[in-house]
Amino acid sequence: MRIGVDVGGTNIAVGLVDKDGKIIATGSRPAEPKRGYAAIAKDIAEISLELVKRCGLDVSDIEAMGIGVPGVADNEKGVVLRAVNLYWTKVPLVKEIHKYIDGLWM
Repeated sequence: MRIGVDVGGTNIAVGLVDKDGKIIATGSRPAEPKRGYAAIAKDIAEISLELVKRCGLDVSDIEAMGIGVPGVADNEKGVVLRAVNLYWTKVPLVKEIHKYIDGLWM
């Protein structure tokens, strides 16, 4: 199983997909970027964990998480270098999500 995340200026959308890319479950929340990146990272983690639980899975069942953001990211470091409509510059997004989902590879 894998988790896909789309972070936009208005909405955070999360999907749980199987190994064939079939969508198993979805969830979303308003992004409200002015709350800051920490709040959005927490939302990403919470939605992801809700989907995992709803499907009767454990975090250990998740092989990977991919995150799309409207900007430029350093994938190796897990840092969003710039996302104008989110008001982000050098945001350690993966590190922030790991505060809530320990052990998940992204």
